[in-house]
Amino acid sequence: MFVSSVIMYSTLRGIDVPNKLHWIPGEPGYLAHMFSTVSEWCLAFSFISFFLTYIRDFQKICLRADVDLLSSHLYDSPHDSINSSRRNPSETSPLLAGAT
Repeated sequence: MFVSSVIMYSTLRGIDVPNKLHWIPGEPGYLAHMFSTVSEWCLAFSFISFFLTYIRDFQKICLRADVDLLSSHLYDSPHDSINSSRRNPSETSPLLAGAT
């Protein structure tokens, strides 16, 4: 892929190769472009195939998450007693729609 890209860029000096979207068979650089495209897809599928070889290894891994709740709702904090003297009590109460 790298070699075909270098060949394509070196032979097509006046053409904006990175922005050229449509290639017509027979124009200069078409063969190098097709070779680069095919090798890029082969590289992508080989990476996918390589990662799929790890399926058996990943099946042996078991992830578990343990949750430890420190309060019954989000408005309490574990260090609430430290900051309670500095805050206004109305600011620590939950906001409810329609409450006065």
